[in-house]
Amino acid sequence: MVEERNVKDAHLSLETLAKWLAGDLDPEELHTQIVPHLLAGCPVCSGRYDEIQRLKHDLGHWDERVVVFEGQEASELVAELAALPFDRQLDRVAEDSHFQTWAVCQILLRQSLEVAREEPVRAMHLAELAALIAGQLGPAYDPGWVLDLRARAEACQGNARRALGELHSAETAFRRAEALLAESSTGNPEVRCEILGLKAALLQDQERPEEALRLLEEAAALRE
Repeated sequence: MVEERNVKDAHLSLETLAKWLAGDLDPEELHTQIVPHLLAGCPVCSGRYDEIQRLKHDLGHWDERVVVFEGQEASELVAELAALPFDRQLDRVAEDSHFQTWAVCQILLRQSLEVAREEPVRAMHLAELAALIAGQLGPAYDPGWVLDLRARAEACQGNARRALGELHSAETAFRRAEALLAESSTGNPEVRCEILGLKAALLQDQERPEEALRLLEEAAALRE
């Protein structure tokens, strides 16, 4: 929940109120002063704010509109896909724009990582669907973030192929992921860390422990 503050301490200055009402308030001030002040008086709205923050984290997107409007229906769309044979899943994702969203792609990638150890074939299918969606995302999304998403989809395919024992094709997938990440201009450390960790697992399976350790150390440094 948003931290409750002393009412006296929470009062906004005349200058802050004036800039807010005039539509001239800096976004950081809006989120650090106005939003906490308003939410402190309503536990229901405060809970909904926390839910939006959770969705932003789960779906890996900074835009509240994307995570709310897409996130609310994404789980149902993914469940609808899961009920179809894989070839039909590919058709639906390619033909139906309802499935071509950031949120659906992120859920598929998360599921791919979750099932890779026990169900590597399913993990591969989920990653393929996510890669297809990421390649179809239009100008409504930041192109740099889309490149990051495509890089993650390639890395998840590499991870699934590693779990299947297809180490050579897994390595090829990670090269594609790294090329996309190099093309992106976001500098997103979370995406970089995830890909480094997945590639380190591949290097371990290839009996290249020193290289794997180097990648893990690089990922740890990015998190600091």
